[in-house]
Amino acid sequence: NTSDPIETRKRKLFMRGIQFSVIALAVCISITTAYAGNPSKAGDITGRSLAVTGLGSIGHIGTWNGSQVVEVLNESRVIQFNTLTKFKNSSSYWGARGNANFANPSSINVVANTQSQYSPSYTLVPLNTKIGRIEQQCTKRNMLGQCVTYSNVRVNAVFRCDTFVNYIYQATGNGSLSSLNVIYPFIAYSNAKIERT
Repeated sequence: NTSDPIETRKRKLFMRGIQFSVIALAVCISITTAYAGNPSKAGDITGRSLAVTGLGSIGHIGTWNGSQVVEVLNESRVIQFNTLTKFKNSSSYWGARGNANFANPSSINVVANTQSQYSPSYTLVPLNTKIGRIEQQCTKRNMLGQCVTYSNVRVNAVFRCDTFVNYIYQATGNGSLSSLNVIYPFIAYSNAKIERT
């Protein structure tokens, strides 16, 4: 079973590209950390390394509400309001970035508190994200397959840190942090164009 030398070379180049990307990302994070600023406006995105050995560059983000960092954590209480000091002390702090104009900063808290009522859980897979809500579902159909009875069904919230920050932006009318269906904490952080100093 012989392998195609061109395909083997392509695979090697691809792997070198991935290695270079990871190294470049780590350098960017190191440089950013050296000049990390604090959030100054509600809606700023706070960023830090993920507190998991070997996966720090993936990152973790939260939203500044004007006095606290609103974040999703893989803990028993998923949606949390934490001090900036606690956020910074959890792992290597990247800083804060912003690009939104939150006319009503309390809207961040409203979104977080509303989603907290829908038994939120944490996911590693961003495609599993669900917005907590009540929706109507068909519970009884007639012989023709037509729905004759609807019931209100509770949909529990499911978030990852970046999908929650993105939802806060969307729900408050401040756009989306990524045009992709799948976002990534470092991408969401980087897409906030204004670096706080």
